[in-house]
Amino acid sequence: MKKTALFTAAVLFAISTACSKSPDWSENFDQSLALAGSSGKVLLINFTGSDWCSWCMKLDREVFSQKAFQDYASSDLVLMKADFPKMKKLPENVRLQNQALADRFGVQGFPTLVLLNGRGEKIAQTGYQEGGAEAYVLHLKSLLTQPAAGPNVPEPKTAEPQAPKPKVSEPQAPKAPGPKVSGWIQNYDQALAEAKKTGKTLLIDFTGSDWCPWCVKLNEEVFSQKAFKDFADANLVLMIADFPRSKKLPESLQLQNQTLAERFGVQGLPTILLLRGDGTKIGQTGYQPGGAEAYVRHLKELIR
Repeated sequence: MKKTALFTAAVLFAISTACSKSPDWSENFDQSLALAGSSGKVLLINFTGSDWCSWCMKLDREVFSQKAFQDYASSDLVLMKADFPKMKKLPENVRLQNQALADRFGVQGFPTLVLLNGRGEKIAQTGYQEGGAEAYVLHLKSLLTQPAAGPNVPEPKTAEPQAPKPKVSEPQAPKAPGPKVSGWIQNYDQALAEAKKTGKTLLIDFTGSDWCPWCVKLNEEVFSQKAFKDFADANLVLMIADFPRSKKLPESLQLQNQTLAERFGVQGLPTILLLRGDGTKIGQTGYQPGGAEAYVRHLKELIR
């Protein structure tokens, strides 16, 4: 009788363990997409630097390894990992696949989470979010109930527009600003005071002005255009937090920009931060295709 009870307990434990097994992360896009299509689930692709990207590790530790996420994923998601490691060599076919996917979906920093339907159509894009697994599940659910996102979705830490080509490096954070276009303030306290006095929104451009191609592109297509300048004159206080490579900033500016980047969780460039005059965050975004007029509409939607 005792042996029977022990055997039954062992069987129940084995069943329980099997049922609570964390969902698997596939590395094959075609298989993952096919499974999403046949199951009606959403395909979540995690673009990550698993062995070097600190924010990726934080997301894995705080969210993906937790029961709340695993339970949700088991019932609602197909999971795929597109890894860009530095200390291990991927099979060539996997490496090429991951790079092609990053190019296809405009991944510019890590971690980036892309959500697709079973037809391969993009639903949304996000990244690291504070608050743990339960909050992250709520965040994913909210994304899945909203209209399909564009190339970059505001708010997530990271998944916001960042410097291109994941294979190059982890989203660059603070190293160093310099003058940009006239009218852009470099001092945060001065910019915030101006926003508070005028009732305008403070826009901070975290940029790598002399090396980041997406930052240069944003400046050429948007910030230097009349449509943006007219909107900014009436509605914005503009500040640049620059991290150049070919010029050295004053130590005070380097420290200020580094502190601001850490404070607001900037993980890639360009990142555009919108603040009220009291310093509270309104929204966050980055490069968006479409030119200055489209970008102005995008900013208006974030601010309202």
